Amino acid sequence: MTSIVALGQLQRVELREAWPHEASNFTPWLAQQENLDLLGEALGLELALEAVEKPVDTFSADILARDISNDRWVLIENQLEQTDHTHLGQILTYAAGLDAHTIVWIAKNFREPHRAAIDYLNRISAPEFNFFGIQIELLRIGESALAPRFNLVAKPNDWSKEVFAKATSRVESSGTAQRWQAYWTEFFKVAHANGLSIAAKTPPKERWCRIVQLRRGAANAAAWLDRTNVGLKSLVWIHGPSRLELFDEVFANREQIEEEVGAPIFWDREEQSKSSFFGIKIAFDDGNNIGANDEQQQFDWFVETIRKLIEATRPHLRAPITASKASVLAKDRDD
Repeated sequence: MTSIVALGQLQRVELREAWPHEASNFTPWLAQQENLDLLGEALGLELALEAVEKPVDTFSADILARDISNDRWVLIENQLEQTDHTHLGQILTYAAGLDAHTIVWIAKNFREPHRAAIDYLNRISAPEFNFFGIQIELLRIGESALAPRFNLVAKPNDWSKEVFAKATSRVESSGTAQRWQAYWTEFFKVAHANGLSIAAKTPPKERWCRIVQLRRGAANAAAWLDRTNVGLKSLVWIHGPSRLELFDEVFANREQIEEEVGAPIFWDREEQSKSSFFGIKIAFDDGNNIGANDEQQQFDWFVETIRKLIEATRPHLRAPITASKASVLAKDRDD
């Protein structure tokens, strides 16, 4: 006798059952990294949060994120109702004000004229500019927890082919995504065993790994690990329009920081670049008993140094930026 498995029925749930208010509930939810990762999967992008309610003149954009693959801005505008002309205008205004190269419009439903408008913008824009329409829906089976789903309803021409080509290129490049993921998978085990929390939910497929976000806003700071061919780095990465002011504020306390860390700090202000860095680094087999193949020693070094760096710099990274003080520091550096 054949047994029949009982199956549940997938049901759509009203969005406002989970997010009563767009700005107070949905936007903060989406700004969490694990939910940005869900959106990124639908888009074929890896996203890192830059700001929530980012000011644009007298207005504010819902979310500003960064495309990790090319270090360009991604504008995300949310709408828990059907698309309208007002939000279409807002998206274009915010994109121009923020110099965003990727624009993502999320809504409950897309009216055909608005979907056609996104197709038109993709058709007439330069290749580095991309517009997406995303339908958000909530699903459940029986009394299960609510599950969000992002449906791609409008995208750049040949986007699926381009995403596949990028993914294939990354896998076939030197180092290979699989080897890096295996490396960081083992590191995650050591980190968790030593009580080190990691922002990344899955082991990355590149040589670097984000540990924790330390500051958001005009000066965005995060702690990272970098495993190069010649050595290791535990560092703080600073990005954004006020990055130089924040870097100078932290640099002013370098003696205290180095004393707390117990190791020399390298400082890369990178005035002509988009990012600034500082941190600790070592070279393999340079009198430190850590070789290129000594993964356990590498993991132990990462855990110890990134924890010290975070503890020593977190108070300075979270302090308000004093523009006058920062300009004086910059002047002293130039002199």
